[in-house]
Amino acid sequence: MAGADAVPLLEVEGLDVTFDTLGGPVHAVRGADWSVRQGETLVVLGESGSGKSVSLHAVAGLLPANGHTAGRVRFQGRDVLGLRGAQLRRFCAENYGMVFQDPMSSLDPSFTVGDQIAEILRVHRGASAKDAWQRAMDLLSVVRIDDPARRAKQYPHELSGGMRQRVMIAMAIALDPPLFLADEPTTALDTSVRGAVLETMIELRDRLSMGVVLITHDIGVAAAVADRVAVMYAGRVVEYGTAEQVLHQPGHPYTAALLGSLPRLRRLRSTLTAIPGAPPNAARLPAGCSFHPRCRFATDRCAEELPVLQLSGAGQVAACHWTDRLSADGDLGYWRAGGDPLVDARPGDAEQPFVAVENLVKEYPLGSGRKGRVLRAVDDVSFTIPKGTTLGLVGESGSGKSTTAMIMSGLLAPTSGRVVIGGVDIARLSGKAMRDVRRDLQVVFQDPYSSMDPRMTIGQIVDEPLLVHKRGSKAQRRGRVTELLDLVGLDGDYAGRFPHQLSGGQAQRVAIARALALEPALMVLDEPVAALDLSIQAQILNLLRDLQARLGLTYLFIGHDLAAVAYISDRVAVMSSGKIVELDRVDAIYQRPAAAYTRQLLDAVLDPETDLGRYRDRPTTRKEAPCIPSAPVTP
Repeated sequence: MAGADAVPLLEVEGLDVTFDTLGGPVHAVRGADWSVRQGETLVVLGESGSGKSVSLHAVAGLLPANGHTAGRVRFQGRDVLGLRGAQLRRFCAENYGMVFQDPMSSLDPSFTVGDQIAEILRVHRGASAKDAWQRAMDLLSVVRIDDPARRAKQYPHELSGGMRQRVMIAMAIALDPPLFLADEPTTALDTSVRGAVLETMIELRDRLSMGVVLITHDIGVAAAVADRVAVMYAGRVVEYGTAEQVLHQPGHPYTAALLGSLPRLRRLRSTLTAIPGAPPNAARLPAGCSFHPRCRFATDRCAEELPVLQLSGAGQVAACHWTDRLSADGDLGYWRAGGDPLVDARPGDAEQPFVAVENLVKEYPLGSGRKGRVLRAVDDVSFTIPKGTTLGLVGESGSGKSTTAMIMSGLLAPTSGRVVIGGVDIARLSGKAMRDVRRDLQVVFQDPYSSMDPRMTIGQIVDEPLLVHKRGSKAQRRGRVTELLDLVGLDGDYAGRFPHQLSGGQAQRVAIARALALEPALMVLDEPVAALDLSIQAQILNLLRDLQARLGLTYLFIGHDLAAVAYISDRVAVMSSGKIVELDRVDAIYQRPAAAYTRQLLDAVLDPETDLGRYRDRPTTRKEAPCIPSAPVTP
């Protein structure tokens, strides 16, 4: 960590970014100020549309042609915003190393990863083919990829997601840049792989004396790696300070509200304190403080006057009119206590199972060239779900959890085994019999937009199952649509809108309303909050719990976020490589895990209260650092 008096490596002052659109100019970033020093990690934290990624792209000269910047960006005292064309490209190549969220979209699928790293050295350093190749293997070793000589000859699709991201890091540091820019580098990774990648980044920062700017929406990641944190909302930096200050003693109501929205393993039985509403559209920002429509402390002044950054602690600033009073009175500490205790009046394990999955197997043939060989995606899975309860199914990518959900939903036929719902084995049903069962069984997917016809209004989308199953007259169905929208917290006016006019949280509420239209007894929820911002995720989780209590619903909740799964579930099944490795009550799984794999998953969960500085303050030596394991070999 750099000293407090160190000269900034990069300074951003009053940065404005505006985009020309058909609807007029959109002010995406408004007066952003932050800096990063050599050997320091600055995390820019915010939800979708906050301006955090746009800020980074402006710094790196990656804005599209319709983007315009104002303000100052200085790198080691040199003005960066004034650079153009070849001069800008040369400057960025020499001084910035960049890593993005999806490594697969950044790597060329037609070249080996070794060739892609070596090309950077040949083009920018004039290295010979032999020297560039050797340096590429050295870099793969530096980022802790095992057997670099073999891996360098592989193509991107032959590597796991974690290894592809490490390849991107190797490419980013190939020219020894003084500044490392990372835009959501771990968002697409499983939690266990995420930790290893974050460790690698911090180790390289210390070894190479780089400054690091990391963009993320994940508070746990911010806590684990940040020296300082800049919180952005609606294009502005609303809070700025050390990680300890911002994440343990927030000075802005938005930061405190985000912390209150976060599911915690330490507080499994506390209601999430969700933030009402949704972040504003950058083209239609409210007057005054942009957060005031959602703020529990807002006054008339907040709706009229834009607050400026002011001190709320030693070196900590917050853009809030009342930060002094709120901090002094301790009002912003409400997030530590959590919400009201969860009331659990649901039946226990002794109840007659409503769902019984027995010895479920799903196999896929591996092609004509390997006759008789199969991949077993689901391997002898069994569990039950009592009526009115929730079973959480958790696991990493490729564990088989979503395949299990598809079989349970009747969308995929099992190779063998039984799925008994309400006494009926749906695995053997087809045609009209399966259609009748689907009235009682509904599915909500991760991406609500992909399950909606963009040409249909929200009213038509929610009405569709009623129309197909001939439930009532047109007037009766219209009334039922209004009831369903109200049930999920949406005004009846939403019936006339189209999917593209909804936020992610609103679209997911519509998907839930449609699923409830036929009054199902069972809902399969496949990663329903994975694509949502934290504040919206809390709203949906609370909504699902409320609907279950009111309607007596039974849930199978699929997820990879262990804290979110714990919050909504009565029991949890942990899957790995197609098998259930542990199944128990929530408190037993999370407090006394029996399986080593479960303990590994729990250890990878990052909590801003308990994991502050987890990777920042625990440098890993090359000898101690674990390599990314080899990608699974298909049998």
